[in-house]
Amino acid sequence: MKHNYSLFISCCLSLVYTATLSSQCPITVDAGPDVYLCSPPTPTQLNGDINGNYLNFFWSPTSGMSGSNTLNPTVNVSVTTSYVLTARAADFSNNLISNGDFESGNSDFTSDYVYNPGDLVPEGFYDVLSNPQDDHPGFSPCSDHTSGSGNMMVVNGAGVPNQNVWCQTIAVTPNTQYVFSAWVTSVVAASPALLQFSINGSPLGNIFAAPGGTCNWQQFFQLWNSGGNGSATICIVNQNTTLGGNDFALDDILFAPTCLVKDTVTVNIINTTAAASPAISFIPCDGAPVTLSGAGSSTGPNITYNWDSPTGNIVSGQNTLSPVVNAAGTYTLTVTYDNGFVVCTKTASVNVVENPNQLAAWINQPAPLGCGSSTVSLIGNSNQPGFSTYQWTAGPGGNIVSGADTKIAKVDQPGEYTLLVTNTATGCTATAEVTVITATNPPTANAGTSGMITCLQMSAPLSGVGSTGGANITYAWTTPNGIILSGQNMQNAVAGAGGMYILSVTNISNNCTSADTIIVPADTIHPVVSVAPPGSLDCDTDTLTLSGSVLPGNTPIAWGTFGPGNIVSGGNTLNPQVISIGVYNMTATNPANGCTATASVIVSTNYTPPVAAALPADSITCQSSSVILSGSGSSSGPNFSYHWMASPGGNIVSGQNTLNPTVNAPASYTLVVTNTINACTASVTVPVVADTNIVVAVANAPDTLNCVLHTTTLNTIGSSSGPALTYTWTTSDGNISGGGNTPNPTVDKPGTYQLLLTNTANGCSATDLAVVEQNLAAPNVQLDPPAQLTCAHPTQIIQGQNLSLPGSFSYFWVVAPGGNIVSGDSTLHPVVNAPGLYVLTTTNLSTGCIDTDSVTVSLEVGTPVAVASSPGPLTCAAPTQVLSSAGSSSGPNYTYVWTALTGNISGGGNTPNPTVNEPGTYNLLITNNSNGCTATVNVLVTQNIVPPVATIDPPPVLTCALTQFLLSADGTGDADWTTIGGNIASGGTSFGNCVVNAPGIYVLSATDPFNGCTATDTVQVSANQQAPTLSITPPATLNCLLTTLNLNASASGDSLSYQWQTTGGQFVSGSNTASPQVDAPGAYTLTVTDGVNACTVVGSVAVSQDITPPDIQIAPPGIVNCTFPAQTIQAQNLGLPGNFSYTWTATAGGNILSGINTLSPLVNAGGNYALSVTNIANGCTGIFPVTVQQNTLAPIANAGFDDTLNCNISTLIIQGSGNGNLYSWTTADGNIVSGQNTPMPVINAPGTYHLLVTDTGNGCTATDTVLIFNDANTPQANAGTAPLLTCILTQTTLNGTGSTGPNYTYNWTFSGGGNIASGATTLQPLVDAPGIYTLAVTNISNGCVATSQVTVNENITPPPTGVAAPGTLTCAVTSLSLAGAPVSGNYTWLWQTNGGNIVSGGNTSSPVIDLPGAYTLVVTDQQNGCSAAAFSVVSQNITPPVIAATAPTVITCVVPEVPVFGSVTQPVTGYTAGWSTTDGHMVTGQNSLNLIVDKTGTYTLTVQNTQNGCTTSVQAIVNQNITPPVAQAAAPNQITCANPGVALSGAGSSTGPGFTYNWSGGVISNGQNTLTPTATATGQYTLTVTDQSNGCSSTATATLTANTTPPTVAIAAPALLTCLQNTVTLNAGGSSQGAGFTPAWTATTGQIVSGQNTLNPVVGQAGNYVLTIQNTQNGCSASAQTTVIQNITPPGADAGNAAELHCNQPEVALQGSSPTPGNMAFAWTSTDGHFVSGTGSQAPLVDAPGTYLLTVTNPLNGCTSTDAVAVTEVPPPAFDPDVAQPDCHHPKGTVDMGTVTGGAAPFSYSKNGGQTFGAQPVFNNLAPGAYDLVVSDAHGCTAEETITVDDPFFPEVDLEDFVLIQLGDSVLLQPVLNLPASSVAIWQWSPSDGLSCSDCETPYAKPLKSIIYTLKITDLNGCQAQAKTQIGVNRQRFLYAPNIFSPNGDGLNDMFTLYAKGVTDIQRLQVFDRWGAEIFMVEHLQPNDELRGWNGTFRGNSLNPAVFVWQAVVEFEDGEVEVFSGDVTLKR
Repeated sequence: MKHNYSLFISCCLSLVYTATLSSQCPITVDAGPDVYLCSPPTPTQLNGDINGNYLNFFWSPTSGMSGSNTLNPTVNVSVTTSYVLTARAADFSNNLISNGDFESGNSDFTSDYVYNPGDLVPEGFYDVLSNPQDDHPGFSPCSDHTSGSGNMMVVNGAGVPNQNVWCQTIAVTPNTQYVFSAWVTSVVAASPALLQFSINGSPLGNIFAAPGGTCNWQQFFQLWNSGGNGSATICIVNQNTTLGGNDFALDDILFAPTCLVKDTVTVNIINTTAAASPAISFIPCDGAPVTLSGAGSSTGPNITYNWDSPTGNIVSGQNTLSPVVNAAGTYTLTVTYDNGFVVCTKTASVNVVENPNQLAAWINQPAPLGCGSSTVSLIGNSNQPGFSTYQWTAGPGGNIVSGADTKIAKVDQPGEYTLLVTNTATGCTATAEVTVITATNPPTANAGTSGMITCLQMSAPLSGVGSTGGANITYAWTTPNGIILSGQNMQNAVAGAGGMYILSVTNISNNCTSADTIIVPADTIHPVVSVAPPGSLDCDTDTLTLSGSVLPGNTPIAWGTFGPGNIVSGGNTLNPQVISIGVYNMTATNPANGCTATASVIVSTNYTPPVAAALPADSITCQSSSVILSGSGSSSGPNFSYHWMASPGGNIVSGQNTLNPTVNAPASYTLVVTNTINACTASVTVPVVADTNIVVAVANAPDTLNCVLHTTTLNTIGSSSGPALTYTWTTSDGNISGGGNTPNPTVDKPGTYQLLLTNTANGCSATDLAVVEQNLAAPNVQLDPPAQLTCAHPTQIIQGQNLSLPGSFSYFWVVAPGGNIVSGDSTLHPVVNAPGLYVLTTTNLSTGCIDTDSVTVSLEVGTPVAVASSPGPLTCAAPTQVLSSAGSSSGPNYTYVWTALTGNISGGGNTPNPTVNEPGTYNLLITNNSNGCTATVNVLVTQNIVPPVATIDPPPVLTCALTQFLLSADGTGDADWTTIGGNIASGGTSFGNCVVNAPGIYVLSATDPFNGCTATDTVQVSANQQAPTLSITPPATLNCLLTTLNLNASASGDSLSYQWQTTGGQFVSGSNTASPQVDAPGAYTLTVTDGVNACTVVGSVAVSQDITPPDIQIAPPGIVNCTFPAQTIQAQNLGLPGNFSYTWTATAGGNILSGINTLSPLVNAGGNYALSVTNIANGCTGIFPVTVQQNTLAPIANAGFDDTLNCNISTLIIQGSGNGNLYSWTTADGNIVSGQNTPMPVINAPGTYHLLVTDTGNGCTATDTVLIFNDANTPQANAGTAPLLTCILTQTTLNGTGSTGPNYTYNWTFSGGGNIASGATTLQPLVDAPGIYTLAVTNISNGCVATSQVTVNENITPPPTGVAAPGTLTCAVTSLSLAGAPVSGNYTWLWQTNGGNIVSGGNTSSPVIDLPGAYTLVVTDQQNGCSAAAFSVVSQNITPPVIAATAPTVITCVVPEVPVFGSVTQPVTGYTAGWSTTDGHMVTGQNSLNLIVDKTGTYTLTVQNTQNGCTTSVQAIVNQNITPPVAQAAAPNQITCANPGVALSGAGSSTGPGFTYNWSGGVISNGQNTLTPTATATGQYTLTVTDQSNGCSSTATATLTANTTPPTVAIAAPALLTCLQNTVTLNAGGSSQGAGFTPAWTATTGQIVSGQNTLNPVVGQAGNYVLTIQNTQNGCSASAQTTVIQNITPPGADAGNAAELHCNQPEVALQGSSPTPGNMAFAWTSTDGHFVSGTGSQAPLVDAPGTYLLTVTNPLNGCTSTDAVAVTEVPPPAFDPDVAQPDCHHPKGTVDMGTVTGGAAPFSYSKNGGQTFGAQPVFNNLAPGAYDLVVSDAHGCTAEETITVDDPFFPEVDLEDFVLIQLGDSVLLQPVLNLPASSVAIWQWSPSDGLSCSDCETPYAKPLKSIIYTLKITDLNGCQAQAKTQIGVNRQRFLYAPNIFSPNGDGLNDMFTLYAKGVTDIQRLQVFDRWGAEIFMVEHLQPNDELRGWNGTFRGNSLNPAVFVWQAVVEFEDGEVEVFSGDVTLKR
């Protein structure tokens, strides 16, 4: 600002000497006209003005002001504020310098220089004169500064520093502002003067340099404050040390005091307020007037009012604050302020609506007349009961007995009744009608609920439990202000909102209706949440802390996230930490009601990495020792840094931190690019290799081609290797089939192959040759003709010779059918013993080449052949077998001799087919009678005549339970079951599937299917299926006195068991005895089961019951309150007529005034009442509870906590609460937006708000007040301008300005694609993307925000880049030119390749390439530095064809022509093919892939690729096979019965896998296509043998004859088997017998004892016996069957029913019997009993318990039966009674006699010592006293016990009704009991909120709000009692802060701390000095601790006495947090 001062001084000094001499300030100040603004004000500009030359100015105060350094600042205030403009000027009329203009010559000052008038030579002299040149010719002739003609001080400056040029001392006033000024000019241009101005030795400003030119006056100016100085020595000091120059002049030195001038301007904020209340008014009824209120609106002069409504009607007072309206609508009050300077208006609206709770009247549905009462009460209701009167009128026939003008009227006649309800406050009326009928069965309505509507539970159950039910009953739920979700017409419904619900129960048979009402409470208030905008995650910031807020402040919160978000900590706090992008949701949940609110925020990231790119590096070679790497393509710009790193061995010569370093060693070099904005990095590695090696080429041919190896792979082992090497193979006489440019080509022809190895990196190359050889020579093996096989030489050796030896060979012989190799089948000399063709295959193991040769071995004519076989073993079915010589020599010259070495030949011993009948070894000798040659062979014949096994286990007895069963049997072979007298229900075809269901004899036969042998077994099945008998005695009737009875049944049978069942009834005990005890009516069914045979009998009996309880209906009672201190409970007995007793009891605080033994008692207290009604007729009692409510409790009103509106918060929800049901808010100076009649209204203006809470149930009210403040001061913001972004300039710093100070924050946001790299919360952020950037400056003290925008543009358009599609490299085309675009312009081109090679033009648009690969073009626009890339792939096609040739088919007799197939797998198309042969013959297809040939030979396929000219050849060999097979058929044996199927033989025919056979003629049963088929008919058979390999065939024939005559079988009738005669001899003497016949017996169901293979066997069981006789000559057999029967039926034995011995029966006669008629014999035995007499009779006499066995014998067959009976002894009865003492559940006692042990059922019971007995073991309703119990059993035996029944006991508990405590206090809850506390089993306090325990006797209660606690106790008997107490909580805050303390160490009042009650934590206590500086702070301070707090020090130093301000954040026990503040005086 120095230049400003120069300007005004130059002006004003010209006036210095023309001004008057009087002291005055030479300026005037005008702060501008006063300003008037309407609230809320907008920023306005002040218009200040200063007339005259001033030094500076300032405004005060500056709060709410921006631009305070200008005369036209902008102010933004919310209240009237005065601003003062103060200007400072110099008082030029009071210059304190004497002779400052030197017009008085050399006076009034001092100088270290020498005064030398007239001569200023040399340095160090000065003079006072008007022209410097007069004293020094070298000085310029300058004029003075004052007038141009006056004096000045001219100085010839010396080169000595710190010399005073000019000094003067003057008197000054302390603490005064002065201005000092001096003018200086140079008189010599060289080395201008350097002067330091000082006052009292202290520098005044900086060193002043004189002007560089001459005669150019310049001013030095400074302000100076005198401070405590009384004088000022002012000096001008030289600081120039240069001798030449430093010549100057001084003039017009000024030192004068300054002066201040002020003016004031006032900004008047016109706070016009419009208030209209109530927010919602209700017109009580149509046309009723309502007075609105504008109370709280602005009043006074210049204020006018106007009400208007578009839909309502204003009756009067339209221009007043109290208009009267009478129609619904929105009414708006406009308040206008007009003072002539400004017009301000405010409006406020209220809604007048039709009263949603219009006065309504309804009548509870009355009980009908005639239901036990001559009158009925009509109960009227009003929804506005506190202001209602009632008037009843009766219609025709009706009559009102009493209460016509009360809520409840009593009537005694049916008819229509009308109720008129009048609201005394509004005059509104409502009517209701009801019809009273005469009926006898009104229903009961009982409405209840157990739920509350919350956000967690959006429904509540409505219960009609306790209401009358039945088919004639209907239900209807209605509500005046709630919602019924479901069940509206059901007993139980569901409510969906809080409100009143009415249940109406109607008996549709008589139209009687009852109603009951219930209130469903609701709590659905949501919390308020918000989340501040977060920053961004980047590579340097991995964690962000989010900032949320919630109201109320103690509401639990939980954070969640969608997408990839991740919360690492603080998920349940307001400030969680996150580490990932995503949407983060903060959800606050009100734990009291589950209501939630959610706010979301998005966390973004800036992880954009830079681009790191590196071009491939050149290699270091012998010619180039270093290379320059290129990071071209990497990100560039001022915010990117670069760093290269080398792997071990590398070396960076220079440029390590640039994009183009120089390196001179091979290694991997890594470029790391870092974006300094977000710290993200990218790297790329480029290898640098050194290539100084000489190329070595070595070509190897590892294999020789042969018959197996058709191709071989050459290799370059030993050659140089590396990625830069290329391989080129060539040959002039061979063929490269693939890989010609690889290290390992494939070749398929012999020849010489040359390798050319080239290093493309350095151009070095080398060659080498490889020779491939081929060996296809086949082995040369000769076979000599073998000698003939003869009788003398049965074996011969084939002689072979290998002429190809030496070498490694294998030999394999193949023998044609008929031949046989004895040994040496893998040598050249095998031994053979059979004629035939022998083929040798020889393989050269080295080359795989093969050769075949064959030789035929012949048999001398006439040499016999012997072959013998047996058709199978000897069996029971086949006792003889015919041996076979099939395959042996046959003809007239041959003889056959069979010899049994072991065994027996039964016939044909000199034939080809003898018969044998014993197992053994048989020898066949065949002799050729013409030459005497013989042949012999043995054959073994086996035998299998083992019989099968048949065994039956002993069976059970058939009973009623076991009506059928599976006979258990085992055996082998095939099974078959038969029966005599019985029945096979199912099965009978296997051992384990025979199910029988009748008594009788069952026979099992087993047959071995393999040998025909058989076996039998038999078993007898008996039955016991007699049912028992049953009778049941009719029972008595159950009632409330007779609660149990015994059923009595009797039955006969063995070991009986009893099982009762019931439909509708219930058993107490004995359901499995003859006399069960029951306690419920129903049908009872008894099933009696015989324990021996499980037979049953069923009987039933009905039990009735009369336990009809009293039917009582109690009308819902009224509430005891201030209006109705007493209520009559109305009960009605619906069971009349009858004899009943009534008793009322009261608990839980209830009290009965009168009528305790009537149906209508009068009560005067809320509580639980119970009516006990007993029906004298049946003893049944019913208890009918009813609860009378009492409500005399005043509501609680809590207006919440004070709060503040600001720019962030324009509306507030006042957190009011209360427990009333009607809320009303009013305010005189604020504004209620909505919710005026809710606990939490919405407001938008500061002011005082009053809450009125009313309990409409009892009219009680409560009030509370809350204060709302306002804070709205707006800051300044200017976003500035921004440059253009390009690919080079990728980021820029924005230059924003705005309000500064600790209360301001800055936040930049962007849109339209922008991005802030850093500094988003500063005024100068760094941005790197185009977009619109918005600067928001926030005043954090009030949340007010000012914004400004700047647009950042960008030019990053990449150049249009592309590459045209290239051609393909082939063998003909070895190089290509690529075509890149664009081809010209201000661009650079750079080509790169991966795998290819750029020959030239790498920096042009059209490079030349010669290798396939990927080529990339990068084009860079020179104007904006942007690059673009295009990609192209160059391919190469030099692939030779890939082919194959196969000859899959051999030329045979069937196939004279075969195909030869060629295939080409590469290429698919574009090739030619041709075949050639030197030894074969081609039929067709010589120029195609598929050839047809008809001659063996080698065929060659050659294919050429027409696209690249490459060719490939391959060979296929065609073979042939046309040799015919051999066919021979031998003479067969005869067909016999033993051999019905004869095996034909084709022995001697060709065999092997390639031959097929077919027999024709006769009948062939199987094997038609084998050499050994089975023939079953005589005739001629032809064998055809076919060689499948070549289709050639041969035939042979054989003739078959038969012998099949059967023997004769005859059997005589057999004798009978009995228990005395157990065997019978069978007789078959009339059957065929003698030599050649063998008999054999089998028993299918019987048993053969002996003689099984004779004609007279002995048998021991009944059954079927089969005789089979076989002719051993031909194997034919015949069979016959006979049946042996038996009589072994047992007589049967029945020992009678079980008997009992008891006290009245010491002896008993047993009752034995037999079901078999006749003279049976009886015998009794016992091992543990005792016979008195008659052991040989049917009825012996016994006298001891035990088991008695009866044996019965039938003398006719000797068979016996046994049975046993048990005799038991019954012990005397005993019992243990159980007494159920009377208690709260049962007023009388019960005795249960329990289970009787011993004795015999049924039992009878007595409670009076046996005077009377009953069938029931339980006695109910016993009065207290002693009882003699007796039990008597069925035999008259008794047992006795005595018991006592005690008096009943009922627990009681009581609590204090109401206790008032302060918030934070606790109270001990102490119940009063009528029983010891130790007798209480369960203590249950509810709710548990604030209780120290909920299950103890005396908990401490410390609730946070008023609450009602209920205590329910349960004693050890399960009896319960309960009581309630109400704890009122005074929530007044108790916080005390001392206003003075004296920290003087005397131990008294040394510490400033806070004292409180109900406080959990003082979160923070701060102390500030009067300037607002914090001097003390402590967190989490516990109140009332006099040792903690502030001790009056700051940083360890004691502070002086003063007044300090404190502020505390306090958390109370109810979770609320409040801020308190005040001041405290420190006194010492």
